[in-house]
Amino acid sequence: MEKVIKLIFPTNHELKVNDKKDYEDKVIRSAEPVVLAYDAPWCNECDVVAKKINEVLQQHEGKVKMVKVDITKFPEVAKENDVKQLPTVQVAVDGKVQGQIEGSLDNEDIRKFVDRNIKTKEQYQQQQLDEERKIHERNPNLLSKPHPTI
Repeated sequence: MEKVIKLIFPTNHELKVNDKKDYEDKVIRSAEPVVLAYDAPWCNECDVVAKKINEVLQQHEGKVKMVKVDITKFPEVAKENDVKQLPTVQVAVDGKVQGQIEGSLDNEDIRKFVDRNIKTKEQYQQQQLDEERKIHERNPNLLSKPHPTI
């Protein structure tokens, strides 16, 4: 039975915070984007949202991880990140929170939110280069030419 549950709701993207240092290691110093899922033992909707996050993160093939933060054990983390209600989902990139959504969420809301917020600095720079390349392909006369040295 456990294998069936793992196939339906894989937890390979999900990590839990054990202490403040663990939070810093898994979120602040993370090389990849992190989806923060704030929860509490009494929050049933938080478990539902966490399962939906895992489903969404399957599409990112391990390039994004989820970290669950129990606000009853780590209220200081919730306070530092301005968590006011549960469920709350945030995305952190390069150790900084990029965005936040709250409440009962469906898979599409979570997917859009994650996709919009997971870009690392390198990905953002690459996107800018790709957009410039497309502009230049459509308008070859806009290609920049080297300036003559004086």
